[in-house]
Amino acid sequence: MLFLTMESWLKNATIYHIFIDRFCDNKNSQNKPVFCGGSIRNIIKNLDYIINLGITAIWISPFYKTDKYHGYSITNFNEVDPRFGSLNDLKELIRLCKENYLHIIADIVPNHCSVNHQYFKDAIANENSKYHNWFCFTNWPHDYLSFLEHKDLPKLNLKNRETYEYMLNSIVNWASLGFDGFRIDHVIGIPDKFLENLNSKLKSLNPEIVLIGEAWGEGMKYKFLNTIGIRGKHKLWKKGFKQIFIQKSYEGLIDGVIDFGWRNLVLNNKEMMKYDKKMFNKILDSYNKLYHKDFYLVKFLDNHDLNRLMFECNNNEELFLKMLNLLYKQNQPIVIYYGTEEGSTHPHPIIHTIPFSDLQARKTIPFNQPTEYQSQILKMANKRLERK
Repeated sequence: MLFLTMESWLKNATIYHIFIDRFCDNKNSQNKPVFCGGSIRNIIKNLDYIINLGITAIWISPFYKTDKYHGYSITNFNEVDPRFGSLNDLKELIRLCKENYLHIIADIVPNHCSVNHQYFKDAIANENSKYHNWFCFTNWPHDYLSFLEHKDLPKLNLKNRETYEYMLNSIVNWASLGFDGFRIDHVIGIPDKFLENLNSKLKSLNPEIVLIGEAWGEGMKYKFLNTIGIRGKHKLWKKGFKQIFIQKSYEGLIDGVIDFGWRNLVLNNKEMMKYDKKMFNKILDSYNKLYHKDFYLVKFLDNHDLNRLMFECNNNEELFLKMLNLLYKQNQPIVIYYGTEEGSTHPHPIIHTIPFSDLQARKTIPFNQPTEYQSQILKMANKRLERK
């Protein structure tokens, strides 16, 4: 099993998760699945704002050429989408992060692409296309594997050597710009061999670069199992495809995972904080001990796919701050999703079977309206630094 042999910069990182298109003041279209105008340039413009929250690293959503505002529907893996900015903007952001002692993590999406990617369009137009085997056709041209049920996101066939090399080289090329790490979208869809090779190539480029997986899949339906690349997936299925077993599958394969298991445990037991804090902490300690000590469990309480933390706290400010305080006390990397410092909330729960329900967690941010939460978060960040 491979683990980082030195104490990584990631260990005590406080990461600010930025959804690029929504990192702006525009409110005109934020409740629609359209581009709102957030950009890499806007991140640069507001870097002081981020630093003043006590942040030590930023994590940016996909910036590659895309046909969707969220960036996960990629039409060209090797270009920056002009709506997000330019390659020079990206290089400037990386440079400024280094000058300000911020690390920078980028999303990568090796599992799938957009139906509008030129290679997929060629593959469905011509059965003899050289890109036919880049995808997982079950009955050409209309039946193919995709990201779960999303047919607009066809699955890349990483068992095909050309696809494998293309994606590997694309990520390594982006890493050469100076990124400190990558968050792998839908890592459970990707074969182990690809992850092993990617980890090796990136570590040879920079021994301190980190790979963090989005290993989210508890309760997945059996019909999607053929889209999953996770090792021992059938054994995992028999165990109920539980989050703990999914995450542990990546110990020694990559550097860590976004810890959905911990988030679930905290939010499902949040009322216990009121009447039995000792037992609550004991449950969390027992959970953390289930993992290898050198495997990073990146703690978080909300993100772009899930309910905002304030909503989960029933808009109770006291509980909201207690939850944040708990997060900042963790002896692991932590993530603050943009807008949490504003106390962002929404009226209804996010339900993934309802189209565009997740837009509620992707609203734009009013930079010109300082809140009490910002000062509270800075205090928590300073205390966290003192504990290092």
